[in-house]
Amino acid sequence: MKTLLFFCSMLLICSACTDERQDIDIPEPGNHPAINAEHPMADSLQVLIDRHIAAGIPGALVAVRNADGLWIGAGGLARIETREPMRTDMDFLIYSQSKTYFGALALRLQEKGLLQLDRLAADYLPGAIVGELPGMDAITVRMLLNHTSGIPNFSDILSYQTEVWMNGTRTRSREAILKHVYGHPLNFVPGSEYRYSNTNYLLLTFVIEGATGQDHAEVLKEELLDPLNLEQTYYTGARDYPEGIALPNYYLDRFGDGRLENYSRAEIATEGYSSRGEGGLAASPEDVLKFLTLLADGEVLTSVSWQEMTHWVTGPGSVEPDYGLGLVYWNIGGGPAEFGHNGGGVAGFTSMFYFPGNRTAVFIAMNVGQFSGGAYVGKTAGFRNQVLEFIARQN
Repeated sequence: MKTLLFFCSMLLICSACTDERQDIDIPEPGNHPAINAEHPMADSLQVLIDRHIAAGIPGALVAVRNADGLWIGAGGLARIETREPMRTDMDFLIYSQSKTYFGALALRLQEKGLLQLDRLAADYLPGAIVGELPGMDAITVRMLLNHTSGIPNFSDILSYQTEVWMNGTRTRSREAILKHVYGHPLNFVPGSEYRYSNTNYLLLTFVIEGATGQDHAEVLKEELLDPLNLEQTYYTGARDYPEGIALPNYYLDRFGDGRLENYSRAEIATEGYSSRGEGGLAASPEDVLKFLTLLADGEVLTSVSWQEMTHWVTGPGSVEPDYGLGLVYWNIGGGPAEFGHNGGGVAGFTSMFYFPGNRTAVFIAMNVGQFSGGAYVGKTAGFRNQVLEFIARQN
């Protein structure tokens, strides 16, 4: 599926060039002072950041939280054009990591008796949506959460990709995005397989509204963000979403040739203002680590709900589990499996994972994306993997 996305994106990139494209050389930056330079992981993680900045990533940040406290380090540039360094106090779009928050929210609503995961999603969805999608007589809310519904991923559909590339700075409603899915058959019989689909979590926002009778953004705030005191976590669907969030610029390697252009306006419009449930959250590194640690420590869900969230499904061809309810399964060091989520847009990439073996939470952010192909696919994944592998080795 990702191969198809890359292929279609490359075709669209070549046909959707605009006069706004500009090549940007990456100058040598200085590092913004780290938070808690005495942390035992500080020096090694800063070396990894600096190494990958030297290899061409424009800007990067790593944050860890464990028994030794919080450490945040950064390198490179937040804004290449003005030579502004990446700062440790910046906020970031967290892309698909939003799914973890919405998965936890759905389980909290079930704990309150407001939502039942094994009921049909159609019981909560507007009739106009149910009538446009096949298989709604068999798809449960749980199938949306663990990507076993079979509903196609709108991000993989050519008409949606064309719309984004041709009108990147335009914001889109949930209904407008769903129209790209209408008329497409299911990928498989509901419940029979696993395949990641952003559409599932977009639909979940409507489910939450049907179950509670409230706007889903308000439910997220009242039932999750406020009780956990996540004061630096912002959802773009909320009425109180602030305009002045300290986001970096976001950069795109449009032709996969290593030449970057500023894609910030389109990135924020598509992955921020137009994302609902499948994305849409922005947060400080501290807040991401706080949420992930509280989740791992049993402060967000009951033990029964946590067992549901970490009940993994496995996709065709996978040799280990893939997904829970808003959580990705990962096993790097061979010990207790890690869990968390990756996230990314056309011009940004983030990752958050928790390591039960050493009780460490990590957040990684870069202001360059993967989805146009080229060298940055390897650069971003390589940086992420080396950070996670280092943390997995710590006792």
